[in-house]
Amino acid sequence: MSAVPPTISIAQLDQLMASLAAAHKTDEESAMRLETIHLNEQVTAQELQTLLATHPGPKTTQQIMILTLDSSQLAPPASDVPTLAAPSAADQADLLKKATTIALDTFPKIPLLNADKKSLRFQNGVGFIKNTSGNGGSMSNSNGYSEIAEPLALSLVDMQTTHVVTRSGVEDAPAIIKQRDPGGQLGQVSQTVPGLSLVAVLGDLAKTTPTWLRWQNINTRQTAVFAFTIQRKQSSYKISYCCFPQDEHIGSQMGFAGNNGTATSFAPYKSAPGYHGELYIDMKTGLIVRLITKADPKVTEFVHQEDIRTDYEPTMVGNTPYILPEHVTILSTVVPNGDSFAKFSTRRTLFDITYSNYRP
Repeated sequence: MSAVPPTISIAQLDQLMASLAAAHKTDEESAMRLETIHLNEQVTAQELQTLLATHPGPKTTQQIMILTLDSSQLAPPASDVPTLAAPSAADQADLLKKATTIALDTFPKIPLLNADKKSLRFQNGVGFIKNTSGNGGSMSNSNGYSEIAEPLALSLVDMQTTHVVTRSGVEDAPAIIKQRDPGGQLGQVSQTVPGLSLVAVLGDLAKTTPTWLRWQNINTRQTAVFAFTIQRKQSSYKISYCCFPQDEHIGSQMGFAGNNGTATSFAPYKSAPGYHGELYIDMKTGLIVRLITKADPKVTEFVHQEDIRTDYEPTMVGNTPYILPEHVTILSTVVPNGDSFAKFSTRRTLFDITYSNYRP
């Protein structure tokens, strides 16, 4: 079992970068060092610019981007949090009511819009597993006994820009097509729905009371941050992925040719967990500018993690102003082998998504 990577602060990351530069480490050496750490604080936009100002090499730059994405849903360093007193309970309630009223009044009225979606996907582990036992279907394009390749560090595996359609500020789910074998070179166990809409989350929040968390500055805005937890029975959250392998024994194992071994099929996976998260409200305007949701699946589920952060920005479409998603980060951990007989493993995937060029 591999050791758990050390967790460090942003200040310690700055010190590490300085020490790597002072030691004249190569780009590859610096990148490999950054692969071994986790952060316990967020790499803010300002911190990212500071890190990139040192002109790191391409491999180190990619690792900096991975750390930024992986830390995107953490709190910023204490030095970046405004030292203001929390609002009174009455003021907190008024702000939540104002933000909810604005969102419920505006988002359902957003018409169908087209947009460009740029996606970066970082992933560790392997993109396929081998399983050619007996008479079962192969999950790879090669021969061999069931096996898992050695785990790999997170790295960029895909980058694309596509056209998408949004309704009420939410991206339409992609059309259902015949699922490729996730074990093949082009296959992936992937999310099939875009997560909860802000309107759905606010509906769930009506069943509970968010609690004050902190102040935080986002793009020069002073935002009030509230935390919330939605139990499974009150949750609208849906996890939907396609597709996980399922193995079953076939035949009698008595030596009849062509009638023994295992058969592999692929099935979608759905569940309805509870979730928790954070709501970020612009103190001046009452607009919700960021939403974080983190699913709370059972430990036995194939999807161990699905954390989504959505940043909203005022956007002009023609002559009409809307509040629309601009940036989304998704952090997921799945069991890619599902119910197959292959060795248990997990795979992390990080998505960095930007929406632009909204148009009718």
